[in-house]
Formats: sequence, structure tokens, C-alpha cells
Amino acid sequence: MRSLFFLLVVVMLTQSVYGVTKRISSSVTGLLSLYPNVEYDYQVLDHWMISGSVFYRFKRVYDYSTNDKYAFISPTIMVKRYFDTDLLGYYWGFGYQYKFYTLYSSEETGTEIEYTGGKLNENTPVVEFGYSDTVSDHIYLTWYVGVSNYLVLDSEIITDESGSRARMKTFYLPYLGISLGYQF
Repeated sequence: MRSLFFLLVVVMLTQSVYGVTKRISSSVTGLLSLYPNVEYDYQVLDHWMISGSVFYRFKRVYDYSTNDKYAFISPTIMVKRYFDTDLLGYYWGFGYQYKFYTLYSSEETGTEIEYTGGKLNENTPVVEFGYSDTVSDHIYLTWYVGVSNYLVLDSEIITDESGSRARMKTFYLPYLGISLGYQF
């Protein structure tokens, strides 16, 4: 509890000395990053930002590649260390990501069953390396590459004496993208 209080005091003092940089951005390369996201960065120290983002995927009604359709929302918290005092240039980040999946399975009868929770939800570490630069006074671009357990390979529905449940099969894969943001 004392360390949390100390961290809060340091953050408040840092804000008054350095000012605070805040950014909001979204990926503009949906095909390369696979899933859209919204990200919010907040400066906590001279070279450090805390980043919160949400990746999401809605249920695709017209996905005929499989009988199983899925949706998810994935909040991520990340700490980013910039190598320039203006919070531009190269950075590395590390964090933690949690995914809440919903699996929709169609049976032979045409009835759709919704599975949530349990083995569908997963957590994973995230590592990212990127470069940020300004386009104008408040607009900036970020190029990034990272590794996370986010690629969905398949889903599995398990039926036994305890009932039916589902599990997602995911894979660690590098991701890359470009995001456009506003700094205030």
C-alpha cells in the first residue's frame, strides 16, 4: 500500500514539473494488425507512458469459412519507454493482455449456441517495439511491431458428462501496424 501511495505522489509531482502528454490513436492498417484497436497513452514520467488499448472483433454473420463464429474484446495495459524526451522516436513496451471470447456454434439443426467464459478467456504477455513521429502540431503516426498470443487458429467444443464447453486455440504471432493519433 505504501508503494502505491509513493507511486501516486511521484506521478502527481511529475505532472506538475514536466506537464502531461496524452494521446489517443487507432490503427489504420486493419489487414496487417488483423483486429482494429483504440489506444490511449498517458505520460507518467519523463520518458515513460502508460498505454491502455482495446482490440475487438465483432461476430461476422456472413463468415462461411467455418461453422464456428467468434467475437472478442481484449483490453491491454502496457508500459512504454521512449528514448527521446519529447515522447517521440523509438520506444519499447511490455504489458499484459486479457481476451474475453464469445463463440457462436451452429449445429446441423441450424440452431446457434453461444459459449462464453471459462476456457474461452485467456491472458497473455505483450511485447512491442515502435517509432512515433509528428505529422503536424497535434497529429502523430506510430509504426509498431510486437508479439502477442492473438491469432485464432480454431475453436473446440467439448461435450462430456459435465456438459458442453468451448475452448479457443490461439497462437503467438508477430503483429505490425501503423496507427494515427491525436496528442493533447
